[in-house]
Amino acid sequence: MLLAVVLFGLSSNGQTTSEFRILNSTSCVGDTVSVPVSVRGLQGAGAISLVVDYDQTSLNFLGITSFGLGGTPIVNASGGEIRFSWADFSLGGSSLNDGILLNLRFVVFGSSSLTFDTLQSGNCEVANTSGVVNSTFQFFGGSLSSGFGAGVNIRINGLSYAPQVGLISCMPADVRHIV
Repeated sequence: MLLAVVLFGLSSNGQTTSEFRILNSTSCVGDTVSVPVSVRGLQGAGAISLVVDYDQTSLNFLGITSFGLGGTPIVNASGGEIRFSWADFSLGGSSLNDGILLNLRFVVFGSSSLTFDTLQSGNCEVANTSGVVNSTFQFFGGSLSSGFGAGVNIRINGLSYAPQVGLISCMPADVRHIV
């Protein structure tokens, strides 16, 4: 019994949280925006597969930018679903302990949640170079809200207004910066 307690203590000691997280973003209708997907605890990855669901009536997916690992991922989008796959063909195992894996680019028509589809096996997985899936990863979705971004003030006739995110519709781009 004591051996089991000691072994359990050693195996959980020093572990870091392994996660993928879609960061919340705010944009105006008609804008093109990049939504960061961060990763923590990615060590020795040989392959990654991700599926992200979004409301295709609110967002138009354009692609990804700023990929944080070597090589070129495969990205397809259809029916409100983005399918992402990547493999480390060097077989050296890639790591990104705490940073931005990629940015999802959208044209914004309205607000939408952005969620990882973890319900179907194989949709969101990380495997090492031997193909063994790392089951410790957690996946946290985010959202893209249409409205004014935090800290944006509008000046009209010398008066400054600080709108509430999500409560006031965006103005056309030529009206946002009236002095």
